[in-house]
Amino acid sequence: MAAAVLPAVQVGGPAGGAAAQPVAAADQPLSITYAARGCPRYSDIMANKARNNIQESLRDLGPDSNYSSTHCYYYAVTPPPGAGTITVVKHIDGGGQGDFRYDRNLSYADTNGDGVNDFVLSARSGQDASQSFVRGESDIDTNPWVFREVVPAGSGWERENPTVCEAVTATGAPGSSAIRTSTDGEVRVGLVEGESVTCTYTNRRTAGPGVLSKQTLGATGTFDISLDTPPEAPPVDPGPTTTTAEGVPVEVVGAQETPVGTYTAVERKPAPDGRGTWELTSAVCDGQEVPVVDAGDSWRVPHEVTAGENPECLLTDTFTPGGAISVEKTTQGGTGTFGYAVLPHPATSEQAEGAPGYRGTATTVAEGTATPAVRADGTAGPLATELEVDDSMRYTVQEFLPPATAQGSWQATDVDCEGAETGGLEPGSTSVELRLTPENPTPTCRFSPPS
Repeated sequence: MAAAVLPAVQVGGPAGGAAAQPVAAADQPLSITYAARGCPRYSDIMANKARNNIQESLRDLGPDSNYSSTHCYYYAVTPPPGAGTITVVKHIDGGGQGDFRYDRNLSYADTNGDGVNDFVLSARSGQDASQSFVRGESDIDTNPWVFREVVPAGSGWERENPTVCEAVTATGAPGSSAIRTSTDGEVRVGLVEGESVTCTYTNRRTAGPGVLSKQTLGATGTFDISLDTPPEAPPVDPGPTTTTAEGVPVEVVGAQETPVGTYTAVERKPAPDGRGTWELTSAVCDGQEVPVVDAGDSWRVPHEVTAGENPECLLTDTFTPGGAISVEKTTQGGTGTFGYAVLPHPATSEQAEGAPGYRGTATTVAEGTATPAVRADGTAGPLATELEVDDSMRYTVQEFLPPATAQGSWQATDVDCEGAETGGLEPGSTSVELRLTPENPTPTCRFSPPS
């Protein structure tokens, strides 16, 4: 088995550019030992995994794993010298819930497909969100690590400036990493070896448009919302309310005068379909969380308006995708352990660098008997859940064969994914591409001997 060490890649590109930056700095190489095998797409999976986070263990994909075979590649990664950690924290002051996107070169993923690297933090009142990145030592003037919070116009969020950042050494003493913040939410970091930089963004919900507003996270949709009013207030019939952009509130109903009394927003639960489900996850009035009452076929949110109050209330619905992919394995001529990965990607491209993947294994104990694959943590159930059911998305299901032994080697088999396949197994390949639809959102892929 041939092996080679790949040379380090120069840190290049202007700060804030869309190109992914390597983990190592220019003068500190990332050592990657490459063992040449020959499995389509497998090297891409490994390279993505290595580049995304050097702390992530690659042993589950190494030469002694279930995923190794005489037909596949693997990489053995040595963390580079000069690495430090940058952690971004999102905190919400007061009531509210939201998804917050951070652009520039700190992340290697492009979550919204706009050509600019980014990552997303989902936070709500009382529940901060954070993400840490192991990155190479950098110079703040020539090749800084850069991230900037994007707050869309009309989102109703106000950012507290400046962003609070702190650098510490491995012992907890004050660090010497250079940090520059700006009022537009951008932070530049000149990272020093062995140090940890933590930056906290604090946002608060400002008064949105109208008396009652609606926003959605995870998708957009149309909602049936009514408003029960006190006797002193005129009846209100808002009609259907449709959101057009995630995280951007739209007005449900507005009023010039709001008499005192109890107002109750009533939202009928959207009927679930193959695409997923909606849930009213947050209600905020005048900056304070309001309890959401589950009334069976609807959610109810009461709010008491007092004298002199100009109420501003926001309802937040969160969409949970309903797609899932299961895997079963049947063997002939022996038994063994097989690895599997489910890799999401846009229909028009391969898997994006840094995009999430799902992994698991199936161990057959008897020939001709179907064995469900279990998740990487050993739990039963679909290998991948909460998948987006949309024609713009595809999912590649990859099988990893056990290594050859003196008794012989395994060959790729047939696969049937209940009609979700966009095509069959190509010669020499062990992967199949799937398209999930509302009519078939949860297929099972059955890898079995040729019939």
